[in-house]
Amino acid sequence: LKDFKRNITSYVKGIASGRISEEGRTSYAGEMYYFSERNPYRYDLCFTEDLVNEELMLNDLLMRILQHYTILGIDMNMLDFGVIMAEPGAPTGHWHQDMGDYIFPSSFYKSRVAGHDLPPFAVAVITPLLDVTMEHGPTEFCMGTSNLAGIDSLELEHIPMKDPKLQELRDEFLSCTERCCPAPAWRAPLLEFGDVLLFDYTLFHRGGSNNSPDLRSLIYNTYARPWYKDPNFSVTGREVHATESPLSRFSEPMQELMKNVRFAIPDEIKPEDPDVLANIQFDDLEKQKQFRDRHNELEEDEGEHGLVQFRVSNVDIDIEGLKACMRTEGDNVSCYAFHKGMDLEISAEAGTIIIIVAPGNKVIKSIRTHPKDWQGQIIVSSLNTKF
Repeated sequence: LKDFKRNITSYVKGIASGRISEEGRTSYAGEMYYFSERNPYRYDLCFTEDLVNEELMLNDLLMRILQHYTILGIDMNMLDFGVIMAEPGAPTGHWHQDMGDYIFPSSFYKSRVAGHDLPPFAVAVITPLLDVTMEHGPTEFCMGTSNLAGIDSLELEHIPMKDPKLQELRDEFLSCTERCCPAPAWRAPLLEFGDVLLFDYTLFHRGGSNNSPDLRSLIYNTYARPWYKDPNFSVTGREVHATESPLSRFSEPMQELMKNVRFAIPDEIKPEDPDVLANIQFDDLEKQKQFRDRHNELEEDEGEHGLVQFRVSNVDIDIEGLKACMRTEGDNVSCYAFHKGMDLEISAEAGTIIIIVAPGNKVIKSIRTHPKDWQGQIIVSSLNTKF
């Protein structure tokens, strides 16, 4: 994995330096092989065929899990693979599913919500390339929401629940004016370099804010049942092939696994100097900090005003008398009870400071609201709060 990270570092630095052309496409269609995720601090970069690592991707334990008949089955394919990067200063992302609405809605009516009569159709696998701390902004998950997939199109409140424990979560989820996660369902596992995390493609998740000085990066692979084609990427007008070159250099199991995979095809790749590659250090990727030159569109305009609306959620801080306070117009301070498991809907002017206050007026967390409603939902938990 360390050698693989060295090759990824060379790939990322090569694009940043111009050795590898920024222009290009993927093996699926004419789409760009990398893109910015909603803002110029986050990037999703598809890998080239040269970055295929058969030893890692055919890992025996991973294959035994994914190919089990209750997960994806023996005939599964890999759809795409690459690296997701968040530069220092990247704000918290928005809650989303990698796949939209549930693709078999009739099963809800047959087996009720959370009936689990059908196994997953796609699974995402992520591996961090550094030890992730809360300052790096770990991936956050909203547990139980894969059971609620299809909420947009199905009038979910009218469908009976097989698992009564999901009733409260469903009601909370439906109450969100924007996508958000009920506080009791929030999780943010702190993964170390080389850890592997698998999650259902319909599970709501988001990237945390990167408040560290490091470029946060993680490898992602998407595995799916052979009939599934990811609607996030265009395959219109052509049959899907891994690349326009044969995969003969790989083993037969690897060729079968990757026959529908999405590869990056940059317009030009100049050879890497072997001495440069040999001298890449383990933490050079983190030190890259900025993936590519661009105008920083997220610089705050000090003159920008206006109300932003978001939710502040207390996941697990159980302190009697805990309050969330904010300063309003005329320097008035408004405070609200903020007990464990509580969600507060807040409308405040950009730049407002919200403080979480324990008894004795002890401030345990301070939050500054941003313009453009970057955060959507702010999580307060024992992982990111000192008390």
